[in-house]
Amino acid sequence: MMSSNLSIAAAGVLSLLVSGAIAQPHEPRGLDVKLKWHERTSCDDKGGPEGDYSDGACLDLAESTRGVEILDLSGSCHLVSYDDSACQTGSRVLHSLGCWNLKGKNSVQFRCD
Repeated sequence: MMSSNLSIAAAGVLSLLVSGAIAQPHEPRGLDVKLKWHERTSCDDKGGPEGDYSDGACLDLAESTRGVEILDLSGSCHLVSYDDSACQTGSRVLHSLGCWNLKGKNSVQFRCD
């Protein structure tokens, strides 16, 4: 009886350890792009809070977003704006720091080479 209780307890502990290992997130990596969104194409308004984004993220832009300020880019990363809201058509590469006009654009995606 005691050995069966120990076996059950050992199996329970093992299953907790295995499920805990599976649930662990991947190692965090540094964020690739730091942006600040603006309602004006010239970025001369207060703008929204700064946000950090990683490679591959596609964002559907809010209707009020007219400009974006690229504050930081890691390595060979860049921002691409698109005409549609799914990062598929009408791409334009925004490859350097500063303010970029997003008028007529509906999504952006972050890419690192």
